[in-house]
Amino acid sequence: MAAAEGRRAWQKGRERWL
Repeated sequence: MAAAEGRRAWQKGRERWL
């Protein structure tokens, strides 16, 4: 399960998106 990794990547991507 890559839910934790996906969530961490999403949070890091969100900072770049903002």
